[in-house]
Amino acid sequence: MEQLKPCPFCGEEPAVDTDGSLVWIYCYHCDARGPRVQRGRWAKKKVAEAWNRRVSDGET
Repeated sequence: MEQLKPCPFCGEEPAVDTDGSLVWIYCYHCDARGPRVQRGRWAKKKVAEAWNRRVSDGET
C-alpha cells in the first residue's frame, strides 16, 4: 500500500479501518473518512489512491 497523505481537513495522520467486509481510510482526529471499498485483494490500494487524490493535483 502506498504512503497515505495527511488528512486534507486537519492535517493529522489517517489510518486504514475495516468492519470485516469493507475497508476505508479514517482520520481519528476529525472523523473524516474516504470511500468504503469491498474487502478484497486490491481494497487497501484503492482506498489509499482515493484518499491521496486531491483537487490541487490536477487529476480528474
